[in-house]
Amino acid sequence: VKARVAAISQQATDRANVLQTALVQAQGLQQGLDSLLTWIEAAEKRLDGMKGISLSQEGLSDQRQDVELVKSDIESHRPSVDALAASAADLAADPKVTAGVQDKLDALRDRFSKVAQRCKQRDDDLAEVADKLASFEEQSKSFEAWLIPTIQVLDSKDTSSLDAPMFQAKVQEIRGEAKEKGKELEELVGLGKSLIQDPRTAETEGLRVKISECERNWSDFGDVLGERELQASQRQQQATRYHQVLGDVTRWLDEHEDVLDKLEAVAIDIEVIEKQIEEIEPLMANFEEFEPTMDEVTVLGNSYDALQRGVEETSSPVRRKTRRVLGRSVTPTSPSRAMPPPAAAAVLSPSSESSGVSSKRSSSENILALDDLSEVQKQLVGVNQRYEMVGARLGDRKKELESTLGGVKAYLEDLQELLAWLEEKEAEAQGGEGEGMPVEAEAAKELLARHRDFHRQLGAKGDTMSQLKKKAHALMKDREHVPGLK
Repeated sequence: VKARVAAISQQATDRANVLQTALVQAQGLQQGLDSLLTWIEAAEKRLDGMKGISLSQEGLSDQRQDVELVKSDIESHRPSVDALAASAADLAADPKVTAGVQDKLDALRDRFSKVAQRCKQRDDDLAEVADKLASFEEQSKSFEAWLIPTIQVLDSKDTSSLDAPMFQAKVQEIRGEAKEKGKELEELVGLGKSLIQDPRTAETEGLRVKISECERNWSDFGDVLGERELQASQRQQQATRYHQVLGDVTRWLDEHEDVLDKLEAVAIDIEVIEKQIEEIEPLMANFEEFEPTMDEVTVLGNSYDALQRGVEETSSPVRRKTRRVLGRSVTPTSPSRAMPPPAAAAVLSPSSESSGVSSKRSSSENILALDDLSEVQKQLVGVNQRYEMVGARLGDRKKELESTLGGVKAYLEDLQELLAWLEEKEAEAQGGEGEGMPVEAEAAKELLARHRDFHRQLGAKGDTMSQLKKKAHALMKDREHVPGLK
């Protein structure tokens, strides 16, 4: 098909040449000369209007087609120029052929030669740039065909899960390949920049983007490879430090849980309660001071776990600083803060009692959730939950102490008020026993009114006694063996 198209094209060109020559001969010398000068001017303008060589394949293809059309047009007019020159030579002895016509003919031939040369140069330039651009694209495809899969290998879980010797061997193998590919990238970038800096070229943005993309991918590859080269030693360093801090955290939790377990039940004696509040204050301060250590063990654990599993650190369900357990915040509960929301039961369901004794319940759902975690994540979940539980128990303990202290004080105030009233009325009663009964009506009425008022007060104090009894029962509820009143 290609051969047939070329043959038809040649036939069309030959036919055009014959017709063009016949037209010039039919027009006569002067008219033919004017016609060719008009054409040569149009051809020059067309060449002048051609833009810089495009560095996009689509634009370059259009430009090559355009120059081919100009080239065919020039070749189709060449026989006409030659025929006109031959006619002028035949008529040279004719005095009618003026020197002006000869000058025009010389100018035509000179301009035609220059147009043909410019067209050829344009065609050669386009071919040269096209070859270089094709070479650049071929090299870039080859480079990316190695680079992108290699980055994926370095980032893969399979590679990260290799044991230390095989992991190190794989990284060294890639490092050796990278040395050769680095040289290829230098050649690729050099070729691309030479095309961009070539004064003949235009529409360079696409090539600039491609070069930047290759350089950026190479930079990303270097970062990943550098990380993997350090990973083996980092694993051991992280493991050592993590287990040291984890041991400190576990001992701290054991000690404070033991202290909380041994706390006596909240008393109902003011002095004892105040002493119990004094005892809890240092524990609360110690809890707050220990939070940076919990942050440290979380950060170390996440980092160590990420290295072990070959994933980004941010993918860990236990987050640094704001520790996360299965999607919820487990920032240590301050003793002054409220208990965590019900969602906290996603891993462990803590509960606390006023006596300071706690229990940790689990379910099959919780076990399944924990089974989805890595060993390090389970450790972090465990210590964070225990630390949160300590904070919740301390907060509940102080809240109950303060509430009970306020209740005891209110009870004693009401009791003292009632006792003072009783003493006052007992004194009045004893003072009135020595007095005789009044003989006058007015005195009798006054005494009777006072007696009735006393009975009203006594009835009201009966209600006070009932309320006081309820307060006493509430304070002593579940506290039969605690220090205080009964």
